[in-house]
Amino acid sequence: MSDEPRRSGGSVDLDGDRVARLLLSRLAEPADTALAHAIATLGPTETVDRLRAGTLAHRGLVNLRARLAVASPDRDLAAGAAVDARFIIPGDANGRSKSAT
Repeated sequence: MSDEPRRSGGSVDLDGDRVARLLLSRLAEPADTALAHAIATLGPTETVDRLRAGTLAHRGLVNLRARLAVASPDRDLAAGAAVDARFIIPGDANGRSKSAT
């Protein structure tokens, strides 16, 4: 069984930046500076790709991969949509710029 979420019709693009950021928001601990550094260096999509492959240099790789195995971006987005929530990422029209505090 693959640890990647399903790619069925109507589901989100699992290779996209938005979904990578959504997955990382479910996996990361707030004080995980190693993962924050990987995201800043590699970008969110490459970081998720390396997590899936088991090649990300991170002391908690086993725990992150276990969380990834049960993550469901489709479910998270649907739950948000049910309460009119949006998942905003850098670059979105209503998102903050990097210079905002």
